[in-house]
Amino acid sequence: MRTPMRAWYAGPDRYRVDILGTAGEHDVYRLPDGEYTWDYGDNTLTELIGDPGVRLPRGGDLLPPELARRILGAAQGDPVSALPGRNVAGVAASGLRLVPADPDTTVGRVDVWADPVTGVAVRVELTARGQDAPILVTEFRQLEQTTPVVEAPRPALGSGFGVASAPDVADTLGAFSQVPLPARLAGRPVTSSDFGGVQGAALYGSGLASFAVIAVPRTVANAASDAAGKAGAVQVKLATGSVVQLSITPLSLGIVRSSVSRRSYLLAGTVTPAVLKSVADELSRLRRSGP
Repeated sequence: MRTPMRAWYAGPDRYRVDILGTAGEHDVYRLPDGEYTWDYGDNTLTELIGDPGVRLPRGGDLLPPELARRILGAAQGDPVSALPGRNVAGVAASGLRLVPADPDTTVGRVDVWADPVTGVAVRVELTARGQDAPILVTEFRQLEQTTPVVEAPRPALGSGFGVASAPDVADTLGAFSQVPLPARLAGRPVTSSDFGGVQGAALYGSGLASFAVIAVPRTVANAASDAAGKAGAVQVKLATGSVVQLSITPLSLGIVRSSVSRRSYLLAGTVTPAVLKSVADELSRLRRSGP
C-alpha cells in the first residue's frame, strides 16, 4: 500500500504535513500557537487546544527524517555498518545499516540513507527479523532543502470550523490512571512513565526491544479483544487470566484480562510475541491494590 504525502518543515513548532488519499486529503498544521487539521472530505478545519500527553501515530511520523530520528535515537549503541550510496530525490545519499543487538526485538534491520552534507534522512527501509524484503519503505520523491513558509490554513467560504481539546489521558482512564505498574516486567525495567501524571501507563525496555503497558477498563479491553479477533488474533489461556495476541509485523499487540484482580491491560511493542506473553502472565498475577 502506498501513501503519498507532502511536507513543509520550518522547525519543530512550524510545519505542515498533507496526507493524500483516494477519498480526499487530510492536512496537519503545527504552529507556535497550536495545531490545526484540515479535512478536505468533510470541508472542515479543526483547531486543537492544548498539548496531548500522548497521541496515536500518524502519517507524518513515517516521513524519512522523523522515522530515522526516532529509530536511531531509540537504538543508540546498536551496531551500524556502511551501505552503498544511492541517489534519492536528486541527493547523492550515504547509507548505513542498523542491526538491533537485542534478540527479543521483531526488527531485523533498519537501512537509512541521508544527505551527507545536511544529515537529512531521505530514505528508510525497515525489515522484520527473519525476512529478506523490507516491510516498510519511506522515501522522498522530490526534495527542496530550504526553509518554507508555513502559515495557518485559510479555509474557503462555507467550510466548517471546530475546536477540540487535547484529550487528558488521566481523565479518559479515570481510576485506572492511578493503577500502579511494576518496576520491571519480563526482566525489563520501566524506562518512561511520563504520561501526564498517569501511573497506569509506562514504557519498558530499551532500544527497539521495548513495549508499552497501559491499564484500561474491562469494557475497553473487551472492545479491543473483539476488534483484534476480527483481525486474526489468538487467545491464550494463562494460569490467572487470558491474553489476546495479534502480530502486525513488526508490532506485537496484546490485551490482558486478569482473573485475580479483574484488571485489564493493553500491550504494544516491537518485541516478540513470547515476550508479550511473559508480560501478560506477570500482569495477570498482580493482586489488586488501589483503585
